[in-house]
Amino acid sequence: MNNLNTERLILLRGVLRDEAVSALTEALARGSIGAYARAYGILLESDMQDSFAAYIAGLILREDSLFARRACTAAPAKALRTAMANDLRILQELAKKTQNLPDEIRRATEEGFPAIGYGKDNPLFGGDWASDDTIGKLARFYRKNGYGIFIGNKAFTFDGENLKPVLNTPEITLISSADCPTPICCCTGTRERANLPPYTPC
Repeated sequence: MNNLNTERLILLRGVLRDEAVSALTEALARGSIGAYARAYGILLESDMQDSFAAYIAGLILREDSLFARRACTAAPAKALRTAMANDLRILQELAKKTQNLPDEIRRATEEGFPAIGYGKDNPLFGGDWASDDTIGKLARFYRKNGYGIFIGNKAFTFDGENLKPVLNTPEITLISSADCPTPICCCTGTRERANLPPYTPC
């Protein structure tokens, strides 16, 4: 059984709720080839089966964490930086477990079962995810790009409870709430305005 230390996560526990991460964590903890196969299949859907380090890095960047929220407005305090370094160290160790599999899974991969690869590190994280340099880069990234669902998305619809990203912003038409029963809400995760077509009423 692999010691994953995931119970020590402080800020980035949400990463563990991802289906692929959850399945791989189960596979590593229990030596379950079934859970490993499930993780591989999920990663295969996004062509990330050979790049698990980059996959986890992407989840971290999109995670709505306290570190990310604070970094958007000011330099994170020392306690936050320490907590973030702790979590990044644990998650990098988790990614590296793809190179040190439990015996049952290792034997299956040696016999030809598809293996999940560590791949290359995200340049933003470098080779040591928990380093002071990486923490500083992440803080600057969040300050520039926002956090959570705001990263990479310029516009959103609002269903009455939640914001949902609009993936194709050039085709958006802004609709007046006075004219239509279901208004479209547009906003960004930073102070910049979204680059959208002019307002067109219904």
